[in-house]
Amino acid sequence: MLKLALIGAGEHAEKSHAPALALYAEQNQDKIELTAVCDINIKKALNFCQIFGFKNAYSNIDEMLAKNKIDGCLCTVPVPSILETTCRLLNKGIPTLIEKPLGININQSQQSADMIRETGVKHMVSANRRFTPFVKQALEWSKEHGAIHYVRSLMARPNRNEPEFIWNTSVHAVDTLRFIAGEVVDLAVRTMKGDELSGIWKHVDFEFENGIIGSLDILPTCGINIEIYELYGESFQSVVQIRDFFKEIRIQCWYKKRCKMDKFMNGDAPFCVKNGSYTELREFIEALEQGRFPKPNVDDFLPSMEICHKIMVTI
Repeated sequence: MLKLALIGAGEHAEKSHAPALALYAEQNQDKIELTAVCDINIKKALNFCQIFGFKNAYSNIDEMLAKNKIDGCLCTVPVPSILETTCRLLNKGIPTLIEKPLGININQSQQSADMIRETGVKHMVSANRRFTPFVKQALEWSKEHGAIHYVRSLMARPNRNEPEFIWNTSVHAVDTLRFIAGEVVDLAVRTMKGDELSGIWKHVDFEFENGIIGSLDILPTCGINIEIYELYGESFQSVVQIRDFFKEIRIQCWYKKRCKMDKFMNGDAPFCVKNGSYTELREFIEALEQGRFPKPNVDDFLPSMEICHKIMVTI
């Protein structure tokens, strides 16, 4: 039985990672134990014990590690603490699922990747859109109907005018396009300008190494909350729409002018299932059980951070 710990009991952990752990533990009682949760606010950690079923609560990482044998850890600390916390865990030989981004800037992200590689310890970067059920289904359905030639994504939000939006949030869209279409060999960025725009709007054109062409529109202050992923090939199209931060997800697949699939996933499904956190956790756990490295690792994810940096610095 794998003894798992969670470091960081903030909002994201409360909505995604902790519910995923609790659900997996409930459905696989012989596979994992929720051994410990750690947060600098001990009240939050204790609350996680009551809600999600962790056995022990701590406010100090060293104390938690000294008192418990941990086989794997989920690290969901604030961005400035990611590098230090991750390296402490990996240097102790503890496989770790690391919440993105890898650092506060591209230099720290590359430094994080170098240090993580040097440990040689199993790790995984949290890129939950890769595990979102409808995204995976759209990709699988499309491949069954032919070669993908064009991909398109929209990342739209209301009132997200913080400078780090592209780095912290739009990286999901960039990484998902790479997951669907492969590595990027060329990109062109256009910044949309206007006195009335309170955020940084971008249009990005991609060329992928396998010949697929793609585009991404980043509209952080357009007044709606939606992500769209579209895949096109000869005679087919598949579209995934994620509305209001996974309150509703829709997949539509068309072949030769006929709709072959039209499904919704709404409030009835657990949030951690809809947003891919549960399937992501399953990949992490199964990789540890099988003695292999989970995917994606830092080498898989770092190019998405580097592309976001290029998008940010292009005026």
